[in-house]
Amino acid sequence: IAQVVEDQIIDCHRQARQLSFKQQFGELTPDEALREDRYIYKAILQACSQLHEMLQVPPAVDPRDTMAVLLMREVKTERALLNKCGQVFDERLNKP
Repeated sequence: IAQVVEDQIIDCHRQARQLSFKQQFGELTPDEALREDRYIYKAILQACSQLHEMLQVPPAVDPRDTMAVLLMREVKTERALLNKCGQVFDERLNKP
């Protein structure tokens, strides 16, 4: 899974936060811009983690129940994506 959240979404949030900051406090320093980016990363990490916790794998299903099998496969796929999302944004958050 190369991208879990598209760069355009991150850029949109970045631009909104930076504009808000500039309107309140003036131009951002590089340290302030990094801090604002980390707020975004932390929020995405928390959202991915919460969704991962909420999306529980259902108990074993009858293999003859095609719909239940497909649903279980989708739940597992979503959990894997949410796990990857958490890893990616944890790495971004903790980059020096």
